[in-house]
Amino acid sequence: MEETSSQVEVPSFMKHEEVQTTPPVESDPSQEVVSDSSRGGKKQGKLMWVVVGVLVVLFVVLAGLVVYQLVKTSQQEQVGEPAVEITAAPEVKKEKGVVLAYVKNSDVYTYHAGQSKETRATSDAKENAVWYGVPKVLDSERISYMRCERDGDTNQDPYTCSLILHNLASDEKQTLLSNTSSANTNNFQVGAEIRQYGWNSKNTELYYLVDEPNDDGTLENTTVLYRYKVGESEPVLVERFTPTAGRGGSLDDEVYIAYSPNDERVLVVNTVLYPAIDEDEGTAFVYQAVDGERIWDNPGAWTTFGRWVSANEFVAKETINGARQSDLIRVNVATDTIEKPATDIEWLGVQAVTITNLVYYLTEEEAGEGLSVYAYSLDTNEVSEVYDGVIPREVLTNEQILVTTTKPCDECGMDLYNGVETSGLGLLDVEAKTLQNLVTASDVFSFDGYWGE
Repeated sequence: MEETSSQVEVPSFMKHEEVQTTPPVESDPSQEVVSDSSRGGKKQGKLMWVVVGVLVVLFVVLAGLVVYQLVKTSQQEQVGEPAVEITAAPEVKKEKGVVLAYVKNSDVYTYHAGQSKETRATSDAKENAVWYGVPKVLDSERISYMRCERDGDTNQDPYTCSLILHNLASDEKQTLLSNTSSANTNNFQVGAEIRQYGWNSKNTELYYLVDEPNDDGTLENTTVLYRYKVGESEPVLVERFTPTAGRGGSLDDEVYIAYSPNDERVLVVNTVLYPAIDEDEGTAFVYQAVDGERIWDNPGAWTTFGRWVSANEFVAKETINGARQSDLIRVNVATDTIEKPATDIEWLGVQAVTITNLVYYLTEEEAGEGLSVYAYSLDTNEVSEVYDGVIPREVLTNEQILVTTTKPCDECGMDLYNGVETSGLGLLDVEAKTLQNLVTASDVFSFDGYWGE
């Protein structure tokens, strides 16, 4: 840069002197004339040099900033880089719609509604040697199920039942836990089978019920409740139920395990017990998920199903000892209160669609044959008919319910469903009152569904 000299305006009291921005030329001390007035002028000159120096420094700093920004912008334009870089999150592939898992022809199958595709997940089932049960859908790529394998070909040979976690995308199978049968007094192998289990929302922990032989070796099994965390070597014993003589089952008896929506509690309905209904027995229990402490039960009541409707509340159907009628109860575990929104009901297969709406089915004996599904509002106590010929099984969304479809049968054998037999699985839209058939097979059982985002 070419240097230039410029004059700087000075205060009025100094106008008799000329001040330059360039440094003065050093003079010979012998030629200097010293006077009072000249000393004052030199002091003022030094002050002005300080001011000028500050201004120069500010100018250099500002110029440097401008040059830096111009160079950075030029570099960004050369490489095509935006002024602000935004990194998008990696896209996650998700299956949309319903994914089912079920047992058919003794093997485990899956069905992806988004692909309209049925896939055989296992292929080694063999009568009395290898069998499967209780499949669960964790997400669009993972399922879990029980696999049992016998060491021989007869009922006297022991068998082992394991809970398997199966990645459908990679076909990788991981054994989570295993149980081995024992011989009873008649030398038959009993126990080891997993009756039911339920995952928490993160699929990191589960509660499960398993049959174990009695200590005395009798024919009856003892149902035992365990808690298991994925990655731990051993499950934790929660409770051992003592089987007692009692009543027979009904169409809506079930073994059901479910975490509350916030994963803090676990609801267990265990009608396998078939207990004598007295003051000390019951079939429904609630536990603290973290430690397995029982915090609620209903002694003297035969509870045949239960479904969470909120973090603290669930609905269930109960029959009190000595009474022929059944009532719908709404239990608040936090306040330990029970309400009875509906009494003297004959509902079967009840499912909680929302916090205030339930669906159930009835056998239409007056109509001659078949089934009908109804919706019940806890808010208004109103009942409306939804659809005919299906059995509600599991709620997937606030509108979509997994159902078992039916068809008429001439010889139904044990006529459980009033002149019809099961024919497959479908998706019932409660609001639109429409049915989508998904799987056609009369021997589909032990099924579960998942609704992908």
